Amino acid sequence: MLTKLKEIYRLEREVGFHKLKTISGINKHISPLIRGYVTVHVISCLQQLRVFEGLADDWKSADLIANEFGLDLKVARPVFGYLNAIGVLVKKNDKYKLSSYGKFLSINPHGFFSLYLAYDPVFAGLKSLITGQKIYGSDINRDERLMVVGSSEVIKWLPIPAIINWIKKHKVNTLLDFGCGAGDFLSEIRKETQIKHLWGVDRSAAIIDVAKARNPGESHSPIQYLLADALVPDDISRVAKRIQPDAITIMFVLHEVAFVGNRAVIQLLGNLISNFPKAHLYVCETYRLEGDNGQSREMKGHELQLFHALSNQRLLSIREWDGLFHEAGYEIEGIKRFDLMGQAYFHLKPR
Repeated sequence: MLTKLKEIYRLEREVGFHKLKTISGINKHISPLIRGYVTVHVISCLQQLRVFEGLADDWKSADLIANEFGLDLKVARPVFGYLNAIGVLVKKNDKYKLSSYGKFLSINPHGFFSLYLAYDPVFAGLKSLITGQKIYGSDINRDERLMVVGSSEVIKWLPIPAIINWIKKHKVNTLLDFGCGAGDFLSEIRKETQIKHLWGVDRSAAIIDVAKARNPGESHSPIQYLLADALVPDDISRVAKRIQPDAITIMFVLHEVAFVGNRAVIQLLGNLISNFPKAHLYVCETYRLEGDNGQSREMKGHELQLFHALSNQRLLSIREWDGLFHEAGYEIEGIKRFDLMGQAYFHLKPR
């Protein structure tokens, strides 16, 4: 404390009281923003390289870590030093290990950093986007692989448990997940329920390959993956000939379709209800609060809402979602709403 007071005194003598106040404000308000930016990039990078798993329980030197994970030691050493300085790593005799804080940041919420970093190209090109020099979707795109893997990890914390509770309650035996992404949702369903038949559908062949490698299921009971676009009637008809599930899930997909327009959402849901007329539908969505431009200071996830807005995704209010569900032929049987998270989960059944 005395050292800090002496430092403040020396600063005040050099720059004066008013500049000292500004410096203090920078340290309090701006420095944490810069640290957050750097930390997201550093942690996400090392997560992708699987470095943190190797430091969870064992002390390792910088040389050993670099050799084990194929890192350039000249670059890796200052990165490890930075992580040590902010408390993510602890250091002893030139060896590093994850701190308890580091384990929480880098292993538990594994997908958050990947999800947010997936939008890095959008913010790197924001000046071009906001001045109209470039267009999202043609000139600038998010990193789809990072987005899919990050989303798959993030939804484990709230949406998946909420949907699993419904699935157990309604005794679902066969499940079809549209927009399955990396397949983590289906893998969690496999672990937490007695469902024997799980199917994942995605319109991206590259993402299907990721899902098959990341979450294949068990050898005696694999998760089945199909390439299909829910907006294409022939694709859905082909899927329906192979499986008639008890339930269908759609995890945070419809807001991307909504950017095209409400009719596209109704068309997608119409394709489902006409091909799977008995299946209940569970939909997880991010939504826009009505009034105050859909924003609330108490609500979390404003950054993610901005990401959606900048990348051709459209959030609807609860009332607007209800209207689209009804027009497509569904009615809301149940709803779980979390205003602070800006998320709502719908249990729909055909009318």
